[in-house]
Amino acid sequence: MTARTCTDIRSAHYRFYDDALYKSTFYLLTFTYLLTYLLTYLQLIYFRTWLATVPSTLSGLNASLFVRDAKTKRLRVNYDPRIREMLHEAEQLMKLNLDIGSLALNLCMDEDRLKTTNDKSALNSSSSAAQMRSTS
Repeated sequence: MTARTCTDIRSAHYRFYDDALYKSTFYLLTFTYLLTYLLTYLQLIYFRTWLATVPSTLSGLNASLFVRDAKTKRLRVNYDPRIREMLHEAEQLMKLNLDIGSLALNLCMDEDRLKTTNDKSALNSSSSAAQMRSTS
């Protein structure tokens, strides 16, 4: 039986260290790959769900523009806040070069008209309410 020298012990230590480093690198790369795959899959599910909700959100554009408030009996603008949210999301998805569909694309093209119509309607309803109060 031969005695172990310091170099033998040192080389065994380095071999163990290299093996542990190899294994940890392998596990880290595998985890990163799986996490990337999972996030991509979840993004795809989110995007498909978003595409499915576009028609129901845009149905809010078919509602009447002004509605009388039940409590105060004043006119208010009937503008669905989800439309503004959908506009923002569609812009961000277009920046990612995703196909957002024709409905959302048409909505994005009409964005300026929708915003100015909403702002003018809100201004007109508040000024008409002020006129109604001043005449009473």
